[in-house]
Amino acid sequence: MKRLILQFAAAVLPWPLTCALLRRLAVRHQDAGDAHAAFAQAQAYGAATDEAAFCQRYVLYRLVDQVDLALAWCRGKRWQRRWVRETGAPIPEQGPFLALTFHFGAGMHSLRAFSARNPIFGILRTELPPGMPLVDRLLARLRGAACRRLTRVPQLISMDNNAARKMLTVLRHDPMIALVDVPNPKRRQSRRDLPLLNGHIGMPTGMSRLAVKSGVPVYVYFCTLAEHSPERILQVYGPLPAESEAQLTTAIGRVFEEMLRRDPAAWHLWNLVDTEFASAGPQA
Repeated sequence: MKRLILQFAAAVLPWPLTCALLRRLAVRHQDAGDAHAAFAQAQAYGAATDEAAFCQRYVLYRLVDQVDLALAWCRGKRWQRRWVRETGAPIPEQGPFLALTFHFGAGMHSLRAFSARNPIFGILRTELPPGMPLVDRLLARLRGAACRRLTRVPQLISMDNNAARKMLTVLRHDPMIALVDVPNPKRRQSRRDLPLLNGHIGMPTGMSRLAVKSGVPVYVYFCTLAEHSPERILQVYGPLPAESEAQLTTAIGRVFEEMLRRDPAAWHLWNLVDTEFASAGPQA
């Protein structure tokens, strides 16, 4: 019920007021167990030292990620121009390309920014797990519909055994957005061991392999929250060197590390770093 109330508040209140409310809630709920667990992992990697600040910002990202569903349905291009500031490499305006990101920040409105330049026709969706509570299932379906609305995608690509083939078909003619760090126990062997801050990570290589095979330009982007304002900052990197899967995966890892140094609480999956992204062992 609290999530539904937040959705309603985001839909009817000015964004600066909603953002101020979310920041107060983040302070109130900074003692959430998952936030402290995420801090412990970030601290172990040398990414964070101030536990209170990290936990507040970690919770804030989760809250903003929730209300972005309402913003996607109730706000348009005018809101986008006012509150999403674009930096870094220019978004390509023609031709196919692959834009990659992580579960990092609050990136739903990045979809509109990319699609405004060059309509995005291929993004991935995962099947809803059985037994999911009714409210969670409803919000997940609305989120998928919101992604289609922001990108003008008629249908999302399912994460199934034919996903790679479908993605290659899209990339022959159209740009595509996808996540690098989707947990996938069936494909844990498809990782490359990379240094990350004070440790190592098993970086998934599926998207790198797809990019090299397709031959399209590769970009990485992150959408973070400004420190002291309601703005989002959409940072785009690229095109990255992509002559081989190893070269591209390494380049993606370096960009990811840079963003973790800037805003460690923005990564939603710190709690999985020792399981889903455990180091896979050195590779040639």
